Amino acid sequence: MSYVKLVFFMLLPFLCQLAFCSSISHLCPKDQALALLQFKHMFTLSHTQIYGILPEGVFHLSNLESLDLSDNPQLTVRFPTTKWNSSASLMELYLSGLNATGRIPESFGHLPSLRTLRIASCNLSGSIPKPLWNLTNIEVLDLGDNHLEGPISDFFRFGKMRSLSLANNNFNGQLEFLSFNKSWTQLEMLDFSSNSLTGPIPSNFYSKSFDVVSLKQNQMEGPIPIQQSLRLLLLSHNNLSGEIASTICNLTKLVVIDLGSNNLEGTIPLCLGEMSELMILDLSNNSLSGTINTTFSIGNQLIIIQMDRNKLEGKVPESLINCKYLKLLHLGNNELNDTFPKWLGALPDLQILNLTYNKVHGPIKASRTGNLFAYENEKAQEKILVCYLQVFKLIFHNINEFAYFLHA
Repeated sequence: MSYVKLVFFMLLPFLCQLAFCSSISHLCPKDQALALLQFKHMFTLSHTQIYGILPEGVFHLSNLESLDLSDNPQLTVRFPTTKWNSSASLMELYLSGLNATGRIPESFGHLPSLRTLRIASCNLSGSIPKPLWNLTNIEVLDLGDNHLEGPISDFFRFGKMRSLSLANNNFNGQLEFLSFNKSWTQLEMLDFSSNSLTGPIPSNFYSKSFDVVSLKQNQMEGPIPIQQSLRLLLLSHNNLSGEIASTICNLTKLVVIDLGSNNLEGTIPLCLGEMSELMILDLSNNSLSGTINTTFSIGNQLIIIQMDRNKLEGKVPESLINCKYLKLLHLGNNELNDTFPKWLGALPDLQILNLTYNKVHGPIKASRTGNLFAYENEKAQEKILVCYLQVFKLIFHNINEFAYFLHA
């Protein structure tokens, strides 16, 4: 008897048993299934495209420690209005991207062990319920992309915060509480973008591990904060004023500097081109003046440089030839006076070059096809935006994911 036949006859009893066990009549009875679920510590259904109404019993699994139902927009969730049976053990709750219109349930405040709560993009509205401030162990809180409102300073009540995202809501107030908040010593990520915040940005934070700060699209004023550990500095579309201090170059870990659409003036610090980790530099739509004397060092990591809509003069700096990874260079709407920098055609990854509305003259020459060399703003803007977004998504699809990447 061959080995193949021998193996077949050895497996035959198991194959028959599997066939019979797969019959519908042999499925686990409902009461037994519910009993088994009581011992489950983790329940994950994220990105499964399930739909319908989630049974409330899921929230009453007594041993549950982690529940992830995120990114199921067709799944309707009705949270318990009273204390959950799983309240003593539940530590992680991922509910972003669900159909959960309404207010944040007060029952969330009765989860004393909760460390992570993500309920972004759930179409929630109203103020933060008072019981939520009882979550003294919360470390990661994401309420972004909702319609929530209230004073931003209330979040000072959370004492162990590591990551806080409130982006795209209607929170208001000033950030002075961050200057004297000595309890957030482990804070790594802060995203308050697209709210109604005013006043100056604190010049220092007590956390020594602060990586990401995003305050885009508010009404913040004053100078740019300097925090040694920062990797992402996203402050565009505010009312920041004054000059860009050269001390910003002391932030040697910076990957993204986004200061576009503010009221900054003065010259561009020479040292910005020497920051070895920097990938995105956006200084567009300010009142920066003088020549671009920045020396872009060999081996830099720059992918995007945006200095358009300023008052910059002189020539396109030849040290840009050292930006081997550069995909987008936007210097339009300035007062540059130079011949067309055909030498930029040697950059292997350059896709977009915009020199519109300057005094650039001479023939356009490129060493290869497929690049967009823009002289006319109307024809270039749409492609520039698409390129910018594509590259930006490569670097971080959203703030939270990039924060995870930094600590991976």
